Amino acid sequence: MNAADNLQIWSLIEKLGSGKGITSASIDLDKDLPACTRLIQKLENDLGMKLIDHHRRPAQLTNEAIQIIPAVKKLTKAYSELLDAVESVKSEEALITMSIPVNISRSSYRKSIRLYKKLDPKLKIQVLSDLDHQDLLERKADLVCLPYHPPTDGLMVWPCYEARTVLAAAPAYLRKRGVPTSPKDLSDHSLILRASRHYPMTNELHCGSRSVPLNYREIVFSGDVLSGKEALLAGEGISVDLSISSIEKELKSGLVVQVLPYWSRPAWHVTFAIRRESLSNSRLVKFALWLKERERTNVAIRFDKYRKMGFLR
Repeated sequence: MNAADNLQIWSLIEKLGSGKGITSASIDLDKDLPACTRLIQKLENDLGMKLIDHHRRPAQLTNEAIQIIPAVKKLTKAYSELLDAVESVKSEEALITMSIPVNISRSSYRKSIRLYKKLDPKLKIQVLSDLDHQDLLERKADLVCLPYHPPTDGLMVWPCYEARTVLAAAPAYLRKRGVPTSPKDLSDHSLILRASRHYPMTNELHCGSRSVPLNYREIVFSGDVLSGKEALLAGEGISVDLSISSIEKELKSGLVVQVLPYWSRPAWHVTFAIRRESLSNSRLVKFALWLKERERTNVAIRFDKYRKMGFLR
């Protein structure tokens, strides 16, 4: 067989292209070093071109080999996708129950779940809202997205991204109570805050490297996102920790306006978590890691949009 038809050789070349030495690459492929050396030599002979510069230590790819690395990556990725497709066809139907905070964009997750269904058609994903790590340990869900970093006892936790918020109020409220121009002015205002069993309570505001205590006259509502949003739209106070995505339409339409631009509560540290015992569930782990990376990308895109809209720096 022509060496170029051996995908394992191309996987070896890809690893060398990523900066790994041939010894490290051979360990990754679970092959001994002499076997990898022979594979490369055979590929060089079949292709009629040098792939490894043997005069450098550790051995490195030649300029010619470096030029074909993008095509090599496409080949190995396509092969990996083929194996995934075969595995999904072989796999039995399964159900994953996951929880997403209400304060986070639902449309982004819906799109991601629809896309993943194409990768694993027999996997059903049921979405719940606002479960915490204790609910996860009590088996109310298989995977949870959390706005905080939970204790890791019994859990596998993956940090995902930092989420930002803006202060906002209805125009009617500001006409009646005045527009605060600095955080200390909030001592004359009514605030709307998030609260739940493990939700990180807001007690200070940040702007760049500056931080100040959160002042207020009264807290008119403290609780869930939906009720807090209703209080905001009703002109009952200034919301402090509703996510931008949860009030994006209202901000665009003018139903609510940003207050104290660039001041916000401390960023949430959004994480994904499963029970540690679930690490043996390869489909759950694969989905969790895939979703984590996709949402990290989606959030970066959303935040770039919010910066262009003037909500964030």
